[in-house]
Amino acid sequence: MKSKPFGYGGSTDVFRAHWTRHTVDVKRLRTGASASASDAKQLSQLKGEINIHVGLRHPCIISLYGYTSNGDGKEIVMEYAENGSLNQIGEMPKTTTPQSGT
Repeated sequence: MKSKPFGYGGSTDVFRAHWTRHTVDVKRLRTGASASASDAKQLSQLKGEINIHVGLRHPCIISLYGYTSNGDGKEIVMEYAENGSLNQIGEMPKTTTPQSGT
């Protein structure tokens, strides 16, 4: 895995890695030097994200390949988004709603 993250979230860093011959994104929870209430809340949110991902299967949703919460490693291994994130793609063009006839 690269030593420097290429993306950042509120409480996570995102790294690019190779796993079982696939390029993947690894989302790693940032934790403090000691366990705190904030760390517990962040871990709870990460577990919530994992629980949601486990039940989702759709071609338009990034797949969850695995996760770990052992020791210092609190990570999610996800499908690599080859075409970038929605933030990189930008805002979708606004559509107009049909007007009723007069």
